[in-house]
Amino acid sequence: MALISYRQAETPLSFYRATPEDIQKRTRQSIREVVECDLSQEEPIDKDVLAKYSPIDVIWSSLTIETVAKDLADYRRLLTKFASYLRPG
Repeated sequence: MALISYRQAETPLSFYRATPEDIQKRTRQSIREVVECDLSQEEPIDKDVLAKYSPIDVIWSSLTIETVAKDLADYRRLLTKFASYLRPG
């Protein structure tokens, strides 16, 4: 899971022509930390990580919740948990 600042990661394509390499470089520079997430725990993200970065701008997850959730109710619970870590707006 990567924690990044949206403002740092956004690429103003309307202001200049960015190459894929430019976008990749900006994205890599914007990632603060890649952290482990254990969805079997009540608090999936370590409390020290949350204390350091909370609220979080972006949580990147690829098929994590979908794979772990046992049913629709569990999926919703996990999604709600992740949403609670995000910066409002």
